[in-house]
Amino acid sequence: MFDSHMHTPLCHHAVGAPIEYAHEALHAGLSGICFTEHMPLPEDQDSHVRLSGKNLPIYYELIKSTQALCRDDLEIRFGLEMDFIPGIENFSQKIMGKYTWDYIIGSVHRVGELGYGVSPDPNDLEHYWRAYYNLIMVAAQTGLYDAIGHLDLPVRWLYAPEHHLEIALPALDVIAKYNLALDFNTSGLRGVLKTPHPPLEFLKAAYERSIPLVLGSDAHNPEDVGSHFSSALALARQAGYTEVGAFKRRKLEMYSIINTDED
Repeated sequence: MFDSHMHTPLCHHAVGAPIEYAHEALHAGLSGICFTEHMPLPEDQDSHVRLSGKNLPIYYELIKSTQALCRDDLEIRFGLEMDFIPGIENFSQKIMGKYTWDYIIGSVHRVGELGYGVSPDPNDLEHYWRAYYNLIMVAAQTGLYDAIGHLDLPVRWLYAPEHHLEIALPALDVIAKYNLALDFNTSGLRGVLKTPHPPLEFLKAAYERSIPLVLGSDAHNPEDVGSHFSSALALARQAGYTEVGAFKRRKLEMYSIINTDED
């Protein structure tokens, strides 16, 4: 089993060297991990919470050196979590052309002028959610990404309407149409939400559309590598899944779900 979503101190809001993440993965009995650092943005916008352009080569060398240290014990893969922001597609494409990546996650962290964790006016809540999933749909159609990251991300700071799934279904339809996977992200299980991204009702809808899941902890700390995987996999099985995937050289490999004991 792979943990396919984790970060490094180069994003300025994670701690621990990559080798420490690898040691935790070995302790958890994982067969491999994939680092997916936050991409640089044009003109190094928001570089205090992501890679700067000058640190992209450093990231590459850091993961390469970790691969060499773990060659006989753990497979280390090299990925990127890319922000989808309309208008930066060419910039993103250039970054993707610099290296041979294993896995590219496409995530929406910003809706219009509202960044991560910033709430809209309460009267605009419905519009915000629809705008968010519209961005997911546009991202899925770019052909840039292998998977869509933490699909229902704004539930971390926003109330989700009762018809949340109904609003999200068109996005799931587009994700399926363009053969993308979903980042099955266990970070929500570590916080107050007590549910993964996406939650069970979304997983069922994804399964009905034959959308594969790629399991990831979204670890920003070594101790979170592989966290709550058993609970997440139990939910995946409840939704109908018997396999989850991991990408290597942008190709999806599937692994059977064999252990769903609670964490």
